[in-house]
Amino acid sequence: MPLRPAVPLLLLLAAVIAPAVGQQVAPAPQPPETPARPKVDESALRYFAAQGDQRRLETEIARLRALYPDWTPPTDLSGAGPGVDPAVVRMWAMFAQGRFAELRREIAARQEAEPGWAPPADLVTKLDEGEARRRLVNASDAGQWNSVIAVATEAPALLVCANVDILWRVAEAFAKTDRASRARDAYAYILQNCEAPSERLATMQKALALLPDPVFDTLFGFERKAADGTGEFAPIQTDRIRQRVGRAAEQPTLTVPAEDLATIERLAREGRAADDALLLGWYLYRHQKAAEAADWFKTALDRGGGAKAAEGYVLSLSATGRGLEAVPVAYEWRDAAPENKKAYTDIMVALLAADPPRKLPADLLTQFVPFVNGEKSAEGAEALGWFAYNTGQVRTGGNWFKISLDWKPTEAAAYGLALVRKRLGDRAGFNEIVRAWRSRSPRIARLAGSRAAGPGAE
Repeated sequence: MPLRPAVPLLLLLAAVIAPAVGQQVAPAPQPPETPARPKVDESALRYFAAQGDQRRLETEIARLRALYPDWTPPTDLSGAGPGVDPAVVRMWAMFAQGRFAELRREIAARQEAEPGWAPPADLVTKLDEGEARRRLVNASDAGQWNSVIAVATEAPALLVCANVDILWRVAEAFAKTDRASRARDAYAYILQNCEAPSERLATMQKALALLPDPVFDTLFGFERKAADGTGEFAPIQTDRIRQRVGRAAEQPTLTVPAEDLATIERLAREGRAADDALLLGWYLYRHQKAAEAADWFKTALDRGGGAKAAEGYVLSLSATGRGLEAVPVAYEWRDAAPENKKAYTDIMVALLAADPPRKLPADLLTQFVPFVNGEKSAEGAEALGWFAYNTGQVRTGGNWFKISLDWKPTEAAAYGLALVRKRLGDRAGFNEIVRAWRSRSPRIARLAGSRAAGPGAE
C-alpha cells in the first residue's frame, strides 16, 4: 500500500476542525489594531496557580500571550488579584473539578441576579469543551462509536495533541465502524503533529491492535530516526511479530515465518518475564510440537507465568505420554481457572481409564477422589469406575459408575455399570440398565443377548 500523507482531521470530520488544528500547529497571534490595551481575564491563570497546576498555568500564560502580545504575566498570582472577581475564580474551581452542571447553574444564577453580567468567554468555551469531552468519553466507553464521531465533529477544538486520548478514541471509533483508512489517517495526524515520544509510541501500539497489517504498515513512514539510526518505533516491530505468533497460536491453520519464531525464541531466552516463553509454548503446542512446547511452558512457569503456563505444561506433557509427570503441577493449579480444572480432570481420566490399567501412586487416588466428589465430576467418577473394574475391584467400580450416572447420565457409565452387574450376577440390576439403555446403546443391547456371567468377586 503506497504511503499516503495524513489528511487533516477536518477532512475526516466534515471539514470543521481547521480552526483547532491551526491553533495547535501554527499559532498566529494577531496584535490588536488599536493602541487601547484590552482587559485580560486572569481568573483562570490565578486559579491554576492556586492549585499548583504548573502545566495548565504555563499553557494559560502561552494562550494569553498569543492573544495579547503586550500582556505581561503578574509577578504575584496569589489571591484574586486586582480586578479579578472572586466568584469567577470559584467558577474556575468548579470547572477544574468537573462540576459542569453545577457551574452551569451558577452562571445562570449570576446572570439572573446581574442582568448585565457575562462569564469570561474562555470559561464558557472550556465548559463547552469539557462537556463535549465527557460525552465523547462516555460514548467511547460504551462502544457507541458513531456517537463518538458525531461529538468530535461538533467539538473540533478537542482534537489537539493536548487531548491525545480524545484523538485515540476518535481513531478507534473509525476502526470499529469499518473505516480502517480513516482510522489510519487519524493516527497519522497524531504522528505528524504531536511530539511526545511516549504518546507517539502509544499511538502505534493502539493502531497495531486495530488496523489490518497492510494499512498499519503505512504508519511506519512517519517514524523518526535517532542520530544512531535507531527508529522510534523499533519496539513496535517486535510487537508485530508477537501479534503474528499469537494469532497463529490461536489458529493452528496459520503459520509464521521461521525468522519470527527465532525472534520470539531469542526474546524468551534473553528475557526474565514469562510472556514470550508462554507465547512460544502455545504456538508450538498448537502446531503439534508438544515436546518443545513443554520446555517453554516450564520456563514460563518458573518465571511466574501462572495458570496459563501450568495449563500448557500439563497439556504438553500429556500429549507426549508424560502424563504421570504432569499430575503434581495439574493438582497444584487445579483451582486457578476453569481451564486448569479441566486439565487436571483430563489427565487423571486418561491415566485411570488406561486398559490395561497402569500402576499409579496411591496419593494420586487419595487426591483425586475428594476432587471428584467436590466437583461432582461425572467424567472423573466414570474414570474411577473403570480403574476399579480393571484392577479387580468390581463392586467398587460399580459404585463409581452409579455415582457418575447420577451426576450425568452417559452411555459409557451405563455400559460400565451393566458390565459390573452382569459380572456380579445381579440380574435385576442388569435388566434395569438394559431396559433404560437398550435403544440407545448397541453394545448394551449386545451384552443383554449374551449368556450371563456368574457372580464375581469384588
